Amino acid sequence: MKILVCYATYSGGTQKAAEFITQELSQHHVVTLKKIADTVPSDFEPFDLVILGSCTWERTSDKKDGQLHIAFEEFITKTAGTKFPEKKFAVFGLGDTDYLHFCRAAEYLSAFVKDIQGTEIITPLKLNSFFFNQKESIEQIKTWTQGLEATIHSV
Repeated sequence: MKILVCYATYSGGTQKAAEFITQELSQHHVVTLKKIADTVPSDFEPFDLVILGSCTWERTSDKKDGQLHIAFEEFITKTAGTKFPEKKFAVFGLGDTDYLHFCRAAEYLSAFVKDIQGTEIITPLKLNSFFFNQKESIEQIKTWTQGLEATIHSV
């Protein structure tokens, strides 16, 4: 299976998580890792599965937390009107339980998949305080990718 992992990061945590996901899935699949800022909607076409990952961020002056990385917001705008009705997707998000909206970026990405008529094939992975809980996060990634593998083979 050909898999595309797209991510956006501010502090590097989402990139590191995306790299771990890529490493796990590369054992049985051809996996491409790409920043969402370097991606256009047509890049999804040759892949059987697209994995989207973003940090959840507080980046506005009014301190509203629970936002997507700005590069994903820009990508979503570029994707307006594009549909992927046969495309399979998976989503992961990084966040902090201290935020009012823990890992809300994953919820936004799931809504995006629905808007473009994609099929989300597994429950989103939500990682808490990635750099402070890296060992636990890596174990969560391994468990999630194993579940993703099982889902891939049953779909």
